[in-house]
Amino acid sequence: MIIERQCVAAHRARSMGDMLRVAIIQKDMDS
Repeated sequence: MIIERQCVAAHRARSMGDMLRVAIIQKDMDS
């Protein structure tokens, strides 16, 4: 199913975005 693959890709992209946001927040807290 193409739709399932798109859902997985969207979920993976969202989790990566959350990790990036956390990394940026931690960087701001360090400085």
